[in-house]
Amino acid sequence: MIRSKQKKASRQKVSLAVPLYPDGAGVRKLVHAAEVVREVQQKVREYQAAQGAGGPSCLRATRVGRNGKPSRQKPWMSQEQLLAKLTVDRDEQGWGQILPASSIKLAGLRTWAEQGPLRSKEVGIWIPFDGGVWAPNDYQVRIHALGADALQWCDTFALPKAYSEAFQRRQHRHLIGEAGRYQQASERFLAGDQEALRDHIKIGGRVAPSDLGVVTGRAALNAVVETPDQPRCLEQASIRRVMQAWGELGWELVINFAAPEHVPQASLVDTIGIDVGADNLLSLASSTEEYRLPQRLVHLPLPEVPSPSQGVAPTPFSAAQGLACRRQVIFDAFRPAYEAAIRRSLKYERIALEDTHWRPFGKRKFRFDLFAREIHLHTAIHWLEALAPLHGCEVVRINPRLSSRTCHKCGCVARRRTRRGRMFRCKKCKHTQHPDGNASCVFRQRGRRPQDPE
Repeated sequence: MIRSKQKKASRQKVSLAVPLYPDGAGVRKLVHAAEVVREVQQKVREYQAAQGAGGPSCLRATRVGRNGKPSRQKPWMSQEQLLAKLTVDRDEQGWGQILPASSIKLAGLRTWAEQGPLRSKEVGIWIPFDGGVWAPNDYQVRIHALGADALQWCDTFALPKAYSEAFQRRQHRHLIGEAGRYQQASERFLAGDQEALRDHIKIGGRVAPSDLGVVTGRAALNAVVETPDQPRCLEQASIRRVMQAWGELGWELVINFAAPEHVPQASLVDTIGIDVGADNLLSLASSTEEYRLPQRLVHLPLPEVPSPSQGVAPTPFSAAQGLACRRQVIFDAFRPAYEAAIRRSLKYERIALEDTHWRPFGKRKFRFDLFAREIHLHTAIHWLEALAPLHGCEVVRINPRLSSRTCHKCGCVARRRTRRGRMFRCKKCKHTQHPDGNASCVFRQRGRRPQDPE
């Protein structure tokens, strides 16, 4: 069924996460910054509890109320009052030496809005950096708050094409602004302003001199202005520590975008089922179509061997840079196939996605969880879940229990799974189908709504 009218989507906020690979010194500084964020959250809670109990109104007040017990009453307090308190106590607490003022304010405002429990020390660490994170290239980011260890490896190329271009436009605007401030500081210093030297050195330490050689002026800024049909990268970035699907702790850089004003909405009133697998990476099935993304159709390009120049020494190539280039080559090979499968899925109002349990694969011979990491299958699933609300799609996670042994025609459950490379055959109704296609139909049935077509 096709909708006769499409509703317009407002300019919503989209959060996309890319893997971050900090080195040893970077991890220590990030953990230290996370401790400061938790300290800010704790102090804000103490301030709110003390204010609710009638105690002194300062961030260093205790949480104890008049009866010797913490007060649970939520006091009236505006965000402006909280920001004023954070600004006053920022330097006194020593927070300003580790995190910029924007990060302190974001941590306090998040605590003010959520009023939830403190986050764990290992998983769920959230560090807001606002506009203090930007990327000089496709596989590195510069985090200003880390100081000498600011440059860290990050898969910033693992973004949808339109959002990757918006991120690059933001970087270019950032460099134009820094180059203008650098030039103004130089002119003020040459005119006799000694304080301008501090700004000159500060900007020079933040941005490489080669990056500052960009064109400044209104013409350069107009070249990177987004149109209403393009996403816009916001000056809001954060870093979080998460438990990854393959059972290891990892870091992610979360970048926020403002979606385009006009996003194509889901036009098919139906549910599409999606099965995740190794042979067919994504298998899609609805009432009208069936689509599979086979792994064998994706070809990795051969590496290019640079020709040696006469009299020029080879450029040093670190192991981390080699791994980053390898990840980018694999991702670029799979990107078109993932984008095509996601475009097909976003046409439907409801998406029944397999809730893959990755942990059991750690005990099997074939580590599908590590294989999915190598081919960035997790990234494609993250794209689908992040972009679905913009298109008016609802994503529901479906339990995969017995999905590979259940016939979607009659519901009969076989005793054994279909062997790899063979067709699924139901012994009861004699239905024959590709096993991944049958599994995607099972997911569709489990997530289908009553108004969806059979």
